[in-house]
Amino acid sequence: MATSYQPLLDPPRTKPLHCRALFCVLSLAAIITLASLIALRTSSPGYQSVSTLICDRAYDPVSCVSQLSELSFNGAMPSMIDEDHLTVHLKKSSMIMRNAVEMANHAKNEINSPREQAALADCVELMGISMGQVADSIVALSNLAVSSRVDAHTWLSSVLTNHFTCLDGLEGRSSCCRNWLHSSRHLLPKRRLAEEAPSCGTTCWL
Repeated sequence: MATSYQPLLDPPRTKPLHCRALFCVLSLAAIITLASLIALRTSSPGYQSVSTLICDRAYDPVSCVSQLSELSFNGAMPSMIDEDHLTVHLKKSSMIMRNAVEMANHAKNEINSPREQAALADCVELMGISMGQVADSIVALSNLAVSSRVDAHTWLSSVLTNHFTCLDGLEGRSSCCRNWLHSSRHLLPKRRLAEEAPSCGTTCWL
């Protein structure tokens, strides 16, 4: 029974700021990687164009395609088949992963649990592998061979898997941050993500 000096409800637990930042950074990197995968897939031979993809169910598809083509011609809408555009995606993702590694190392120093420290160390290792795979993908995209595109797609799929493995491997104090992230995705609206990754373009939201 609560005394007159004891509150009926426990005070809300605050989430560690460094964990919030880490998960947001990892999520942003995952989103950009996913956008790159979508862009790479849509740029494959035989895949329908972006305009066709967007305007397929429009009220006036012909007019829709015409307007999008005009936007693309005027530079208002980035082309998804441009390898340079994909490279911008990947370099942005690599930069964010470097930030995630720094945040994970900082969080590891503030957590006393050896198990959680090991999980963060594994996360740092996965991000290191991912940065190497992103670098390999950038090199592969400079080659016009179909096999190079297949290699890039495989590496980027692995990068995306690494992100989710990292998030799933965190427990304890880090787990509360994971729960905070999953329950607070509204804190990363499309506008903010677009500001954080201006090169993302249409692909992030497909």
